Amino acid sequence: MRACTSGVSGSFGSGGSEPVDASQAIVTSFCATTVVTAPSTPAYSFHRIFSDKAMVSLSEAAQQGSRDADESIRAPDRPGGVRFTNEEFGGIMGHVDYVERLRVPSWWWLVVAFFVLSLAVAVFAYLPAWTAAAVTAALGGGVVLVVIGYGSSTLRVDGSGLRVGHSSIEGRWISGVEALDAGAASAALGRDADHRDFLHTRPYIAGGVRVTLSDPADPHPHWIISTRRPAELARAISEMVAAQ
Repeated sequence: MRACTSGVSGSFGSGGSEPVDASQAIVTSFCATTVVTAPSTPAYSFHRIFSDKAMVSLSEAAQQGSRDADESIRAPDRPGGVRFTNEEFGGIMGHVDYVERLRVPSWWWLVVAFFVLSLAVAVFAYLPAWTAAAVTAALGGGVVLVVIGYGSSTLRVDGSGLRVGHSSIEGRWISGVEALDAGAASAALGRDADHRDFLHTRPYIAGGVRVTLSDPADPHPHWIISTRRPAELARAISEMVAAQ
């Protein structure tokens, strides 16, 4: 055992001992009060050598990462250790061609506000103030959550297929797509309606698309989907199907 101000010995291989500076083996904050034993064992030597190499490797990796940041993404390597480029990695992850959220229009919130206000007037007229406030907050909050959920549905087209809300289908099962203006969408949901069609519609959106399916295991021959940009959505679906 030796004090902090003296050297410690560490074994390096089978060639005996070699002096080591105490600052490399003893934490400085404990040097004034602690006596440390530095065993002359192969394990100690390995630990020291491994730590030194790890610090050098981390420094080199940081410098290399900075140089490579503008060249390629740190994606999983291909066979042979060649990294994917930005374009190739983006294709693997799936390029997003179209995204639309079917939000409720602003005037719906005016209707919600009027409803909650009317509810508050009626409740406060018959219940004590604190009870009326609690009932109004609970019912009004519930209405707000329902409206937010109703308008949170998302349409998404990417390399994996078409996603409509919680439903999705791969491009290989889509045989056709048709953009529907307000009149055609109304007819698709009215006189030309097929009870087997899958509907994802919103009453505050006039346009839509009709997606024809070719999956024999699917009971729905078509998907009727509301959208504010029928032509753009139909084009994105057609391009996705052609790419697959």
